[in-house]
Amino acid sequence: MEATIKDTKQVLLVGEILENAYKKLGERNSNREIILPEEVRSEIADDSDYHKIRTGYMGYKTVTFFNFNNKSWLIGNGKSCGAYPARPYDSDILALELDIAVFPERVRSEFQENVGSYFKNSLMYCMTDGMLAISKHGKFNKSMMNLLRPRIEEFIAEEPKYNEEIISPDTHMPVNISPMKYKPEFADFLAESIEAVLKQS
Repeated sequence: MEATIKDTKQVLLVGEILENAYKKLGERNSNREIILPEEVRSEIADDSDYHKIRTGYMGYKTVTFFNFNNKSWLIGNGKSCGAYPARPYDSDILALELDIAVFPERVRSEFQENVGSYFKNSLMYCMTDGMLAISKHGKFNKSMMNLLRPRIEEFIAEEPKYNEEIISPDTHMPVNISPMKYKPEFADFLAESIEAVLKQS
């Protein structure tokens, strides 16, 4: 992982917040980062029919092993990719309980086999309009919501803005013209929250 992250911006986009939270998690804990030989993808959206296949994914190019309370966790910061159904999504932070003794050459296959879909193993994910979300079907839903819900508003720097006169063909909602922005210290709070949740899992 990189040296200590210093936030120079006064406000950050939500994707930057998740990326910094992932890096700060590495600063705060011993870890082992692995560059995957090939990107691992998790399906997050689909608009396929008999005539076409249009699938959106979260893609992971690197992952990091952490140890919390004698449990090994593989954590990744995914980025949206694939076809147009992925456009409303920005990124996520995902965690899988996986044996740290797994040989490096087997990490990708183990990750792909267990990554799941539709944010099942995501601690959180975010949208391109700046909204942060936690899947109601995810395994970390209750524990993450209990930590984030009481405090998230104190980290919001700017609310999102929409053009109500233009409807997006991707989301069928008004077009976002300015995404929500957050205070840089939100990344520290998210890193601490992830630690707390995984230590209790």
